[in-house]
Amino acid sequence: TRGITLNYGSMRKLSMSPEVDLNATIWHEMNHYVFFQSLDLSKELTPYVWMYEGLADYFASLVREQTLLLSESQKQSIMKNTLQSSFDPYTDNYSGGELFYRYFEMQYGKQDVLTLVKSFYTMSLIESFNSMNKDVYQEEQQWKEFVKNNDYEQENKIYK
Repeated sequence: TRGITLNYGSMRKLSMSPEVDLNATIWHEMNHYVFFQSLDLSKELTPYVWMYEGLADYFASLVREQTLLLSESQKQSIMKNTLQSSFDPYTDNYSGGELFYRYFEMQYGKQDVLTLVKSFYTMSLIESFNSMNKDVYQEEQQWKEFVKNNDYEQENKIYK
């Protein structure tokens, strides 16, 4: 089932501070609550896993960075996926999805990320992109380039 899971095992321990890890986990899980409460249940919408797990990691990064250095094999694994399905393996939905939102923010700005996410509540992926005059195939190629060239500078906490 989809829902909020909050226990010690659900916390991703990426920092030296249990408090920071707990806060990031709460941000992540509460994002799921907002996302699923916002879906228009009168429509048959089945969001892909990367759409909500990546979004949850994207917002949890406000507390603590989620996607740190990715190995070349992790990048290759993510780039084998398509935006028009959930990612395989499942763990790629987190980092690959987060990197999609980071790419979209760098390309178009935070307001367009917000607009895209809001459209996911009532429209399919392709309808959402079309409503913003964006081509899903072009965005996918640019996102994959972003993943391929992603370098995380831990000291400065910025994506290059």
